[in-house]
Amino acid sequence: MPPANDCAGGDRVRRRELSAFRNTGAIAVGILARGLELAHIALGLFLPAAAVAPMVIAGTLYPVWFFLAGRKLLRLAATDR
Repeated sequence: MPPANDCAGGDRVRRRELSAFRNTGAIAVGILARGLELAHIALGLFLPAAAVAPMVIAGTLYPVWFFLAGRKLLRLAATDR
């Protein structure tokens, strides 16, 4: 007998939530953009002129990451209905 707090289909929903962010492309783009932003901050302390380049690259990656993460969230929300 299943536990009292487990609802029908609960395992299926949990698996879907866990697999929601297995899109390695979105994860890689997000990590790269954040790493470049961190490099921008570190370089800005010592070489302000050189700090612009990492942020220019990171700035172009953020819209890509927002699109990929948003698309995945919208797909997840649509399957819950």
